[in-house]
Amino acid sequence: MTVMLFSGHLTDAPDRATPRFPAELEAKVRARIATMLDRWEVGPGDIGICGGARGGDILFAEDCLQRGVAVRLEIALPHEAFLRSSVRVDGDQRAWEQRYRALVDHPAVTVNVAAECVPEDIDPFAAANQRMITIARELAGDDGFLVLVLWDERRDVQLSGGTSDFVTSVEALAQEMAIINPRNV
Repeated sequence: MTVMLFSGHLTDAPDRATPRFPAELEAKVRARIATMLDRWEVGPGDIGICGGARGGDILFAEDCLQRGVAVRLEIALPHEAFLRSSVRVDGDQRAWEQRYRALVDHPAVTVNVAAECVPEDIDPFAAANQRMITIARELAGDDGFLVLVLWDERRDVQLSGGTSDFVTSVEALAQEMAIINPRNV
């Protein structure tokens, strides 16, 4: 069994001052994710773990399901709060929300709300990242796990629970880590 762990940027909100993952790059990012999953030769019997947010997480989970890969969503907050913070975006909230709900309702998807498992004084997004890493390590055992990140490779931005924070936590543990930089797709 191949265990894959994914983290990545949200698509940009319309008011984002500095573009990081503009919505118009969705098709190119989806293609790059598919290329990596092809390279890793994943399919039925494998598992993909991600956070379920709009953008990279949803694209990764959808591609996994198309290949028959089981998906675990480690949601950082209870569903409605998560929808507000990490799925809906001004101008296109229904499309991402429908895709999120389709994932949550899919029979090959397991959903865990990480915030229900951590003390209130811990950042729920950082806790969800740590839970994903723990699950990947437990499932993969000695075989190790693969990591795919959709990341602008900016280490100077260490937001707790963000993609840079995730990369810092996981890079020494991964059997292999691949980076898709949305600025270079």
